[in-house]
Amino acid sequence: MKEIKLFILLLSISWCSFSQEVIQGVVADDSGMPIPGINILEKGKANGAVTDFDGGYKITVDPNAVLVFSSIGFQTQEIKTTGKTTINVTMKEDIQSLSEIVVVGYGAQKKESVLGSISQIKGEELLDSGSSNVTNALSGASPGLVVVQGSGQPGADDGDIFIRGNANPLILVDGVEIVGGFANINPRDVENISTLKDGAATAVYGIRGANGVIIITTKRGKTGRPKVSYNSEFSVKSVLNEPDNVLDAFSAQSAFNTGILNDQAYTSGYASAVDLAHWRDGDLPYIYPNTDWFDVAIRDDYATSLNQTISVRGGSDFVKYYASAGYLTEGDITKTEKLFNYDPKFKFKRYTFRGNLDFTLTKTTRLNTSVSSRLEDKNQPGNGSDISFLGLYNSAPGGVVPVYPASVLEQYPDPFFPGLSEPRYGTGRNIYTGINASGTSQDNKTVFSIDLELEQDLDFITEGLKFTGKYNYISSYTTRSRIAYDATLDPRLDTYTLDRDGSWISAEGVEYERPLEFILGSETINDSQEISYQRAQLNYQRSFGKHSVTGLALASRNKRVSNTTFPFYNEDYVGRATYNYDSRYFFELSGSYNGDETFAEGYRFKLFPSYAVGINLAKEKFVKDNIPEINNFKIRYSYGETGSKAGLGSNRWQYLSFYDFYGEPGAANTEKRPNSRYYFGIDIDDPLLIVTESQIGNPVLTWATVAKQNIGVEFGFFDNKISGEVDFFKDSRTDLISIPGAIYPAFYGFSADLPFVNLGASESHGYEISLTYKNKTSGGLKYSATAFYGFNENRILKSALDGPGTTPYTSISGKPAGASALLQTDGYFQNIDEIVNYPTVSGTPGLGDYRYIDYNANGAITGTALDDQVRFDLPNAPKNSYSLKLSGSYKGWSLSALINGVEGHRGLVNSDLAFALPDGLATGLDEHLDYWTPTNTNAAYPALHAVTNPNLINDSTARIVDLDYIKLRSVNLGYNFDMSNSKTLSDLRVYLNGNNLLVISDLDYGDPEANNPGSYPILRRINLGINMTF
Repeated sequence: MKEIKLFILLLSISWCSFSQEVIQGVVADDSGMPIPGINILEKGKANGAVTDFDGGYKITVDPNAVLVFSSIGFQTQEIKTTGKTTINVTMKEDIQSLSEIVVVGYGAQKKESVLGSISQIKGEELLDSGSSNVTNALSGASPGLVVVQGSGQPGADDGDIFIRGNANPLILVDGVEIVGGFANINPRDVENISTLKDGAATAVYGIRGANGVIIITTKRGKTGRPKVSYNSEFSVKSVLNEPDNVLDAFSAQSAFNTGILNDQAYTSGYASAVDLAHWRDGDLPYIYPNTDWFDVAIRDDYATSLNQTISVRGGSDFVKYYASAGYLTEGDITKTEKLFNYDPKFKFKRYTFRGNLDFTLTKTTRLNTSVSSRLEDKNQPGNGSDISFLGLYNSAPGGVVPVYPASVLEQYPDPFFPGLSEPRYGTGRNIYTGINASGTSQDNKTVFSIDLELEQDLDFITEGLKFTGKYNYISSYTTRSRIAYDATLDPRLDTYTLDRDGSWISAEGVEYERPLEFILGSETINDSQEISYQRAQLNYQRSFGKHSVTGLALASRNKRVSNTTFPFYNEDYVGRATYNYDSRYFFELSGSYNGDETFAEGYRFKLFPSYAVGINLAKEKFVKDNIPEINNFKIRYSYGETGSKAGLGSNRWQYLSFYDFYGEPGAANTEKRPNSRYYFGIDIDDPLLIVTESQIGNPVLTWATVAKQNIGVEFGFFDNKISGEVDFFKDSRTDLISIPGAIYPAFYGFSADLPFVNLGASESHGYEISLTYKNKTSGGLKYSATAFYGFNENRILKSALDGPGTTPYTSISGKPAGASALLQTDGYFQNIDEIVNYPTVSGTPGLGDYRYIDYNANGAITGTALDDQVRFDLPNAPKNSYSLKLSGSYKGWSLSALINGVEGHRGLVNSDLAFALPDGLATGLDEHLDYWTPTNTNAAYPALHAVTNPNLINDSTARIVDLDYIKLRSVNLGYNFDMSNSKTLSDLRVYLNGNNLLVISDLDYGDPEANNPGSYPILRRINLGINMTF
């Protein structure tokens, strides 16, 4: 009997084996060129193959199977294998990706039906940028999106994001708000990033969507065999814009002499001809130094970085999975030395982990889970924010020696410490000691997130109805440990100057014990943030012939806890309905009713509606028949409202009034009793205590309203070889929150500011243009070019800060948002008569100093916003930005480049770089030597001053500089090897790319992008990488 059962089993196995079929063929495009990398999957099974370098494939399948051919950029095809052993396939390009899925608020739509202004960037484009930071990888990648990077410090190089000129957009990852930042999410985990810009796209986020929304979607599993990918990337980094125009010691000291003569301050360090000769000849370098501070602080070679990621992706009918682990270490470009018992380097390490699982529990029930974690370890000198790199430009080259080697004490003995041999640090503005001898701080951040999402089809109620329940928890926890001097012994590091007579001058005095030991302080909690989020959602999607409708209804609640403050809550109730007829006529209506605890009851919630309409003329019969070259021509218009509480800052519960004691018993009446409210039963012999209103509440304060309008045109011609979009937008903000600028009498009886009110209004407008051309040759060369241009302007229509009697030229109303108040210069004082007869100016100016315009004509020039200062348009983000992306591929080779720039952007030069001799130090830039003298009256810069510079008393138009730039943002060169004969590797790619490779600008110091020369220098980055898929 056993033998019979065994025979039947073997017969069954043999029959099943012989019943399978081998299918083979070639996959090509519509020009006949073979296409490598096409995914081929047996439908309903985890059985697949990939076309080789010549487009060939071979796969063993069950009888009557269905093969699914798919790849990004091509239309998916399903072909039955019945009766076939050879199947050759011609893949058709996905025309302008009209069938591409675009992530929108609380869902996804086909691109052809999207009515909002939304830009989507694929994860592959982020990797082409050459940046390990997601924020900076977005630079120049999308119209209307501007990233301003102000620092290159490892672990602290995040850029500031502006959408149509508005800062602080809402950032979501997989549909939920995050804490701990998103810049250090592993870019290789990102599937795509959507930027939502207009009212139709952002209205569903209500009070959170006023400044735009960015949605990051991470990768998830796909049905098919497991694919294990490993990527390793080695980087070298160097300073992007090295200064070559800093004065040497001889030139700086010569200029300083001129400043002393102008100020008649003859005892302030005038250098004799002998002194100048030593600085010129460099024969006594420790008494007459000529320090190149850039050479002192910045490495001559390069810093390095290593970035590695391993991931697995695949799935079956039951579960699809994506998991990854990443490691990044960033090196330091500064020159550091381990002088004490700690490492002073700037350095950063990042560990990322992600696991996304999608379960098909039943035919109608799905469970999606996500778990992610990120560990960040950042080390930096000092206390984390007290190291300024401005010293690269404004430290005196002839006045400070960074460090005196121990051998100098042998040449110039210190009589107070006979026989001592040790290095000594120079007194003064010394970036060397700032980096190497100020202790260190280490920040450790842990970000953890868990996301659960249950989807249930409700077709038994009505076809196309689906319920989704979502829960998310995310936390960010940062601790800081500090290594510093033992402050109980000595609070500072002693520094020295070797005087011109060879004697030592101690900054702290000869009795000062030199602290050479640093101690590790206790670990402190630096920041703690967490968010818990719940959402219940109903989706409806169904087509009736040529009619397609969708619907959305959801309710959500968000709780955010920041350190030990009272939790922040907000609730959202959202609805949306869309309709399209034959993909020609489109309509969308949505609204959100949401709020939080900020305002008084009855003013916390507000309804924010939106609507959008569109028509695709390319789908009209008369266009199809008469102008077949037009493939897409969609015109859309949208109007939507969102809310904002910008202006409140960190102030909460401004609808409440508080009363406090004004004076402490026995103290001056100007001193408030700290943290006190009413007290009863105070001794009658105590001095009278005054009760005053310390916060004036406004019980009707509520949300400002942001009304957004957008009209856009999307087009595609000649089989979408030419495509693009044009958008015009206008945002109107009303009831903006601010404190009035009115003046009130002291006898009114309160010590507080006036309450916050809804009085302000602003308006912004602009346009965005994108144009793409793509083509290919019969020989297999594919190439494309994409250009972006964006313009925006934001203007204040009404400001509560403009009090009664505010003059037009000093008012905020009618001026661009963020306009700076400056004195306007009017040339230089050329003679004594001008000085004597000119209005009074603070700072006692002399010949060759700036004249300022007395705008209020009261005979005195005052640098206040209510008197003589005029508003000038100096925005934080550029108004005009543009990009050009070029790409091409041939067989296994690929090459792309991104050029990005801004124009018409201006800012204020740092006061220490505005003129020579800042803060009375002998330093400056080469161009500063074109200063005013009686024989150079049309100089670029005013007369020199060595003691007090009257030209720096107030901010003025003389300090406005041009911040336009053109950057070679990235270049990427890669090669994909033919792995068709490999039994282990399915893909192998090597690449060389770079980020921030070249900048062209008129700025003579630092990087023009953020105009922040005091920050860690912006770095050029070149990466060599390899990517393998098994």
